[in-house]
Amino acid sequence: MIYNSRELDTRDTFNLLDDFGYLTESDTHFPASMVNVKYSSRLDQNMIQLESMVDYALANGISNASIAMQNICEANHVDESILSVCVNEDSIYADEEMADTVRCMKEAGYSVNIMPIPSTSVYYIKLQEALELDEGYDFESSEHLQYYLNENILEDIRDKASDTFSSAKKYVGRNVDNMKNAYQDTKSGIAKKYAALKKTISEKYAAAKKATGEAKVALLKQIDKLKSAAASLKSKLPLVGK
Repeated sequence: MIYNSRELDTRDTFNLLDDFGYLTESDTHFPASMVNVKYSSRLDQNMIQLESMVDYALANGISNASIAMQNICEANHVDESILSVCVNEDSIYADEEMADTVRCMKEAGYSVNIMPIPSTSVYYIKLQEALELDEGYDFESSEHLQYYLNENILEDIRDKASDTFSSAKKYVGRNVDNMKNAYQDTKSGIAKKYAALKKTISEKYAAAKKATGEAKVALLKQIDKLKSAAASLKSKLPLVGK
């Protein structure tokens, strides 16, 4: 049976739970075949997603990276001789243990590739919107950029979602409120902002190399502003300064 939002609001929560089946711990086993394996056409390599591999190893009590990778290769029919590892850039900023894991993998001779934050990420999109709204202003006067750095950027997403899905407004509002409250001081959110800043700085540098005259000057000013923004987050992410 499919429940709509009205039924979910009117039904007793405990009665509702009785309609569904419960899983046991044995039902939630994490097999090697579930580890994310990506393919890079540029590198012509299969890449194991390091975050997923760590989850698999922890769930199965595996402390040796070589054994974990061998199991993953066998389960996914991947040639281990042309295998590398990829890790999300923001994961390294947010998690000291992940940063240590990356160092250990590299020291052990594994090829480790860093994945920048995608352009589809809300953190990247919101940064571009802030830069456009603050175009021509310096860092201290960039109101929208300051909001991006210091406030919860998911708040307006809640309002838009509530307007779009009016029939589920209570559900959307309640859950996004919980999400934004949890987000406010998390290292993960700050790390994603920092990764978005770094990606944008790299893009602006690439554009500045090809630009001339006033266009080049404007891009260099944007780069300086972005660098100031990134510096403002360093104290919240100690790993960035290491």
